[in-house]
Amino acid sequence: MYVACVAAIVILAQFFVELRHDEDDQIRVEFDAWTAKFTQEVKNSVSIAMHNALSVSSFFESTNDITEIEFSRFILRSDFFTGPTSVRAIIAIPLLSKEKLPAFNAALKAREHERSKLGYVPFQIQEVEGRESYAPAVYVEPLAGRDGILGYDIATNPERMSTARSSLVLAQPHVTPPVVLSQDKGKSIPSIIIFTAVKSGGDMGLRPYKNETDDRTTFIGVSYSPSAAIESMMSPNPSDDHFTIHIADITGSEPITIYGFSQNRSEDTPAKSYQLVFGSRVWSLDFTSTRMANEHRDSNAYIF
Repeated sequence: MYVACVAAIVILAQFFVELRHDEDDQIRVEFDAWTAKFTQEVKNSVSIAMHNALSVSSFFESTNDITEIEFSRFILRSDFFTGPTSVRAIIAIPLLSKEKLPAFNAALKAREHERSKLGYVPFQIQEVEGRESYAPAVYVEPLAGRDGILGYDIATNPERMSTARSSLVLAQPHVTPPVVLSQDKGKSIPSIIIFTAVKSGGDMGLRPYKNETDDRTTFIGVSYSPSAAIESMMSPNPSDDHFTIHIADITGSEPITIYGFSQNRSEDTPAKSYQLVFGSRVWSLDFTSTRMANEHRDSNAYIF
């Protein structure tokens, strides 16, 4: 009788072990599907922001004279900021040589009254000794996004200027490493700036050069906060999400966190990593399953 009871317990234990393995396999399959879908959603969100930048570039290429009101109307009608979006601001940035600064400042001052009707505050670009290039933010939408951006010269930031120039040389959008935007100063909100470039159609009515060969390069910048997009993809109830996620820019020697926290995990915890490439930047998305750990904890308490 004792032997029969022991044998029954062993058989029952083996049954539960096999059942757990089947459940684990199913969890892994579902985990792979969830993470692949989530990665695609992240890719789509950033790609849409990059397409927004290209759309504005195409608008500038259509004419040599786009004023502030035309820029504002185009942005408004394109619905870049309608509904849930992670695009924070869209900026037009003329690339100016030192020799062109006086004429550009004069044209900017002449438009102060018209610009004030759209909420623009006056500013002038100051010449800096030893500097040959200037790239100030002259058009900025929306109005709420102008604080700390309007008049900011990206040429003062070598990394941002290098990214903008890469978009010009390679004729495709380029993305900065994670940065903290001026409007987020004091907050831990990593963002990126997507740059595209317009080579010939960007005089903005502020530099109508007589010589057609004069450089009229204008950079288009789109500031984008990945965390806002990712939060909108997550479930409103954190307990419904079956994984944690850590996203980092791994282009350089040291990873730069974009979202989440890097976590320690046991060998039997399902994990999945993906990489996405945006311009010259590489993002790593590392997922860790929480469902298996929780279900193991529950089943251990129940069976043993």
